[in-house]
Amino acid sequence: QILAGVKKLGERAEPGASKPLMVLLESGPKDKITEAALDALGAISNPDSIPVLIEYMGHRRAKVRVVAVNAIAEIKDKKVVEALKSALGDSDETVRKAAAYALGRYGDPSAIDILFKAFDRNVPEAAIAIGQLGGVDAMERLAGYLGKSPLDILKPGFSEFLNRADFPLKGKLAIIDKLMELAGPEIKEFLKQYASGLPAET
Repeated sequence: QILAGVKKLGERAEPGASKPLMVLLESGPKDKITEAALDALGAISNPDSIPVLIEYMGHRRAKVRVVAVNAIAEIKDKKVVEALKSALGDSDETVRKAAAYALGRYGDPSAIDILFKAFDRNVPEAAIAIGQLGGVDAMERLAGYLGKSPLDILKPGFSEFLNRADFPLKGKLAIIDKLMELAGPEIKEFLKQYASGLPAET
């Protein structure tokens, strides 16, 4: 019954529902209820729940930390970006991955530097977030890894740059030039797939 009630509150997403959910979380409920309550707080997106969500981002169970990361990423507040940046240093790979994806969705370019640090520390998903957030300078910086890092973990980042309507044409052409310098069948296939998705008049 509690689980059903928590899910219902999340579906209704009324700001006033965040308080009883936070009280419930403070009581230390069972795992399924904890995760559902965190999901519901994300759906409600009330900034008042940020302290509780940050607390659960330090939970002993990695799965709970992932749910808390995804929930807090639904709230528009300056504190959220800082919390997500901190989660990039989590001890668990799935939490770091969730934090990188969340920062990319969040759309705050101030995360670029720390995303590069995360990429250097073996968080490959950071390349995707960099492609979603960065400008030409960030693209050039990511291109500096060509020939040093596996192409498979760089391609998703370049795909994000190439598919963004707000990314400058000169930047897209620069990506293609840099990839062409490497040559090889993998690059050829990547560019063929990209070209096949472009409008005929482009």
